[in-house]
This record gives sequence, C-alpha cells and structure tokens, in this order.
Amino acid sequence: MMPGTLWQNGVGFGVTRGTMIYAFSTKPLDGPVAAADGLPASLTREPNACEKVAGATSVYACSVWERASPDLFIGKDTVDMTTVYQGYAYVPAGGDLKAAIRPCPMW
Repeated sequence: MMPGTLWQNGVGFGVTRGTMIYAFSTKPLDGPVAAADGLPASLTREPNACEKVAGATSVYACSVWERASPDLFIGKDTVDMTTVYQGYAYVPAGGDLKAAIRPCPMW
C-alpha cells in the first residue's frame, strides 16, 4: 500500500453470518503475549463497525454479515516496506467468541 491510502480486508465476506477476528502486530503473531505490540505508529485504525476486543492489543471483532473489516489508514509519513503482521479467524454465528480468541498466542 502506498502512504496516504486506506487498507481494507475482504477476508470472510459473503452471504454467511458470523464474526471475523483480526489481529495486527509489528512482530510475528506466533509468540507470547508480550510480543504483540499493535500497529506501527504511522498506521491508524479508522472508526467503523468493528469492535476492539477488550484486553487484547490491536485485535478487532467484525461482523461478516455487515461486511466489516478493520480500516487502517496508512499515514503519508509511512516508511516504504513498513511491516505489519495480520492474523484472522472466523467464528460462525452462535459460536463461542471467547473460545475462538483464547488460543491466540497474543493473550
């Protein structure tokens, strides 16, 4: 993405109902809780229908039915090749959201 643009993800969009869980970090999402440090300072989340997951760093729950995903604005001062790791999981309608999030090594 070029600096000064908006990033949107379409993972999970469709006719199904449920929730997509998105996690972001400047470090790989395969380590302990302390390794999750969120987005680089030059990227900001734009408000939308996704909700921040309480107690987690840069983790959002988004309705598949509402076709929502975290919108990230890439600041004009963003350095080329800025790395952001993304992880995601799908929770079917009526599924256990806490169980879906709990195995994530970020918590």
